[in-house]
Formats: sequence, structure tokens, C-alpha cells
Amino acid sequence: MGLLVLIVLGGVAAYVMKPDERLRVARAGLRLVENSWFAYQDDRAKPDEFRDALRARTRWPLATWTVLAAYALVFVSMGGVRDAGALVRWGGAIAPQATDGEWWRLFTASFVHAGFIALLVDAAGLTQPAVLVERVLGHAAFAILYLSGAVIGTAIELSRHPLVVTVGPTGGILATYGLLLALVVRGTMRRSPMTVPLRTLKRLAPAAGIFLLHALVTGALFQAAGTVPLGIGFVFGIVLARDAAERPARVNRSVAVAVATVIIAAGIAVPLRGIVDARPEVARILATEDRTSNVYATAIQQFKLGALKSEPIAQMIERQIEPELDQIDGRLKALGRVPPEQQPLVTAAGEYIKFRRESWQLRAKGFHKANMRLLRDADEKERAALAALERLRPPA
Repeated sequence: MGLLVLIVLGGVAAYVMKPDERLRVARAGLRLVENSWFAYQDDRAKPDEFRDALRARTRWPLATWTVLAAYALVFVSMGGVRDAGALVRWGGAIAPQATDGEWWRLFTASFVHAGFIALLVDAAGLTQPAVLVERVLGHAAFAILYLSGAVIGTAIELSRHPLVVTVGPTGGILATYGLLLALVVRGTMRRSPMTVPLRTLKRLAPAAGIFLLHALVTGALFQAAGTVPLGIGFVFGIVLARDAAERPARVNRSVAVAVATVIIAAGIAVPLRGIVDARPEVARILATEDRTSNVYATAIQQFKLGALKSEPIAQMIERQIEPELDQIDGRLKALGRVPPEQQPLVTAAGEYIKFRRESWQLRAKGFHKANMRLLRDADEKERAALAALERLRPPA
């Protein structure tokens, strides 16, 4: 969000400037970029024991590059479509699907982004710390810990909002930060060429600051889906970085982290199994009510014109409208576990079906017997049913 504000303000400033002012600003910007590039090259030319030690241990951060490439590939493949359906199609997680056999969504959700700004912020926030920890601990250790944070963060978010599409790698990135913190702690306790120097941490600060500010603004930083992966990254990082002064993380420790992650994620996600989304069934109820009401209104219009007798109307209610209502009632009762936030919907749907069934039954009897009192009673039940139905309709 902060990055977006800066971009917008910069665009507004460029728009209101005069042509010669824009030219001067552009030249100043080019000089700044040029000076920064030369300063970067001078800095790289200086001896750096820590940088040389990193390259000697792990020259190419392949896992980091793979994660970043996956971000870009998925984002480009989505073609700019960002609705909830597209996010789910490309790997986003929602509890009814993720816990009903599609467990892989806990993994893939971390590679899906809901917007270009989120992609930029996440890529900027991950790249430098990921390259550093991967070079110290190795490809497997970084990849496993990143995925651990991502999977656990997604599982926690699903437990909080089972019917909201969860996407984004915030958990994985914060787990990487936790791992970096563990490396700093280990390096402070045992000095070596792999101890992360302060100057390196200063270089990481700008991009990390943008990411953390974005996480703070979006609310992800201090929610369980963010703090737990951060803590897990630190705890698992202490284990993985035990021998960081001498060698990359041992394979058996990386495997232990992976097993622990599966157990933790399963403990969070398995209780969500069986949760269903009541909204499609509510949509069917609304559609059925609109359709049957139109059919009945057409029949009544013909009745008033003398083109239709009362008995065919009663038969239409009993043979067509009431069976449809029974089918809806059966589907509603077979829904299974509905999340707490949808319980009022299910309650209102049950009330609607109860009163609507009574109204149609009274109406059919009224037409059979030509009894106006039964028809008036049917109208009263219908009003109660429609009052319950209004609680099912989405707000305008």
C-alpha cells in the first residue's frame, strides 16, 4: 500500500510539472541511478569476507530463483483476472476444497497473488533474505522452511475464514525472516565467517521495511497467520542453523522440519474437514422462489380472466411447486457442517421453507375447497416466509 501511494504521488507530481521541470527531474533521477550503480560496483569490488564465504558455500540460490519465477509465472498466466473464482482455479485455498482432498492448495496458495502491487512487495521482501539464508543453509533447508511457513500460514488463515479465498506467500516470507533472525542469533553466539554482519542487515532493511509496512497495513503482520510462521521460522531456524558455522543444514534436520510442518498443518486443517459453503444452496432457494412465484402469478392471472379453474391451480401447487420445495429442504438438511458466520443463513432458510410449505399447502386446500379463509391463512404464512427470505438476500 505504501509503495502504491508513492507511485500515485509520483505520477501526480509528474503530471502537474512543466515540461522543463519534468526534464530536470528526469535528469536528476538518471544521475541518482548512475551514482547508485557506480557505488554498488565500488562496494562489490571491495574485499568482503562474508560475501566470499557465502559464494564459496552456495554459489547459486536456485530455490529462491525458483520461488520468484513461480510467482511471476502464475501471475502472468492468470492474465490480469483477479476474481475469487480465478484465484481458486490457479491454486488459491478455500476450506471446503482444500480439506476435501485438495490438500495441495495449502502449498499452491502461496504462489498466487491478488494484485501486481502485492507481487512486487512480496518479491522485494523475499529476495535478499532468501538468497542469504539459502546460501548459508543450503537449497533444501530454505525451501522446506519457506514452504513450512507458507503452508502453516495458509492453514491458519483457513481456520479463521474458511470460506474466504486465501492466497499469498506472507507466511513463507515471514518464516524466512524468522530463519534469518535465528542465523543472526546463532552467529552472535558463535562467531565465524558465516556470522551475518551488521552492514549486510542494513542492506536488507529497505526492502524488508516495505514488506513489513505492507503486512502491517493489510493486517497480516500481527495476525496468527503471520506471527506463527515468523515464530516457527525462528524455532526451526535455530535447529537448522546449529552447525551453520561449518556446513549447510543437515538433511536429517530438514526432513524433521518437513515432518513437523505436516503434523502442525494437519492439526490445524483436518478439523476443518466437512465444512461446506451454504451460499450456493441459498442461491437455489432464491431462484426457486422467484420461479415458482412467477408460475403461480401467471396461473392466478389466467384464473382471474376465467381461462383457468381453481382445481388445476391446486394440482399445479401439489405436483410441481411443493415437490421442488421438498427437494430444497432435503438439500438444506444434508449440507453438513456450516461455518458459524453462515448459521444465520441456514436458520433463515429453514424458517422460510417451514412457512412456505405451510402457505402452499393451505393454498392448495383453499383452491380445492374454494375456501377463502384457507387462502387468507395461506397469505399470512406467505408473509412470514417472505420475511425470512429477505434475510437470505444479499445486501444491495
